Amino acid sequence: MIYAPKCETWAKGALKRESAKGAWLLADYETAYGLKGVMMFSDPQQNAACLELPLRAEGIYNVFLGINYTKSPYGMVYGGYSEYGNLEVKLSGDPGFTRVGAESAKAQDPCGPPGAKLSKLGSGKNVAASIQETYWKTADLSGQSLFIQPAIEPYNSPKYWGIANLSFVRLEPLSLEMEEDWRRLQPTPESRRVTHLYCAGNLSGHIDNGVEYHPTSLDWYKSEMQPVIDNDIDMFALEGIRGNYCTFRTKIGDVGGNGVW
Repeated sequence: MIYAPKCETWAKGALKRESAKGAWLLADYETAYGLKGVMMFSDPQQNAACLELPLRAEGIYNVFLGINYTKSPYGMVYGGYSEYGNLEVKLSGDPGFTRVGAESAKAQDPCGPPGAKLSKLGSGKNVAASIQETYWKTADLSGQSLFIQPAIEPYNSPKYWGIANLSFVRLEPLSLEMEEDWRRLQPTPESRRVTHLYCAGNLSGHIDNGVEYHPTSLDWYKSEMQPVIDNDIDMFALEGIRGNYCTFRTKIGDVGGNGVW
């Protein structure tokens, strides 16, 4: 089941054929493999609205997302994608959104000598002319919708600007054997033994000149914690000290030079 729908089939939200504030830009596409549809783009300066896509599926599915990393005026012409991603998605039953970003790290070239690496995305114009399909999650989609939005604060700051895109959503039903494995691998009190180390650089600013940010919304925390909910993570460890910078109140600190207070 693939959702690569025409404009009128999207249930809610702002979708336009021309660039406009508060709206996603629609563009028709057809792949070399015969898949046709309408992809949508969001420029970070247009503040596109959050969209709802009813999935109309019952039961457990693997969910795949199709993303086009288009040529962009942000970063490099081809590449330079934000490490935080420019697209966010969630199901109706999810506490928060999941960020979707380009996996731009290089991997070993299977046809090359040891140490020879290739980009997982491809290179040059081939990246902008392709749709990257990625597995997102396995979930019971009964009665659920998919919500789609551009990156929120602080990941929408100029330092991280990039074009958000969603080209298609593919739902793959689980076989009986796959469903049995999925249920067997659900977290239990005995399996929850993993610690999540959370880097607070997105709040304090990274060592290499990041963006300082102070959250003001509970929904922001729900999205930030989404990856560690309902799995085998039992402990959340916050890296609250970054060099001489603390993200919590402290009685001792370095103010630069020889001064200590």
